[in-house]
Amino acid sequence: AAAFADAEAATTATTLISNSLDLAIASSIAEFEKVQMTQQLTQIEDSVLNETILQSAQTQSSAEAEAEAEAAAEAAAKEEEKVMRAIRLNEEEEGRRRLGF
Repeated sequence: AAAFADAEAATTATTLISNSLDLAIASSIAEFEKVQMTQQLTQIEDSVLNETILQSAQTQSSAEAEAEAEAAAEAAAKEEEKVMRAIRLNEEEEGRRRLGF
């Protein structure tokens, strides 16, 4: 009877150890999956951040290009004014010459 009790105690101990190992393995798997999910989340966050930076750079670039285009248009308008003024002055000068002034 004592041998039987010892065998049953050993079986119970083996079952408890086995269950404990199963729990440890399951816990390790869960932790590994958690780490993987965290890494995936970090990659997604990095992608979103990179996309945001890219969009910001494009927006800034567009704004800069628009400002440059406006400045070029203003410079062209000023240049056109100068040319028109010079043409008027030449026409006036030509008119005075014809009248003998």
